Amino acid sequence: MGENTLRLSDLERIGGQIPGGFFVYRAEEPLEMLYINDNVLHIFGCDTPEEFRELTGNTFRGMVYADDFAAIQSSIDEQIADSAHEIRSGLLAGISHDIRSPMRTIA
Repeated sequence: MGENTLRLSDLERIGGQIPGGFFVYRAEEPLEMLYINDNVLHIFGCDTPEEFRELTGNTFRGMVYADDFAAIQSSIDEQIADSAHEIRSGLLAGISHDIRSPMRTIA
């Protein structure tokens, strides 16, 4: 397991500290749920993860109204693209700074 990989125990620790619903799902169809915290169960009126799986088909798509899914997924995709752009810009700025800084000291 890579150092950037979250373990289920990490998700449980994080999910248990968040005051609202927290879930993780696979970003590829069928958008399978990988983790839900107890607050998600409560929000959906479920007592157990099994009830939630039955209610939603254990997918993100099953958590939202069918008529709203396309708009919600589009919004998520935009947020991911924006975040990726900000991260890339930050990395490029950091790399650029790291490369230029030492060169300024060369006479």
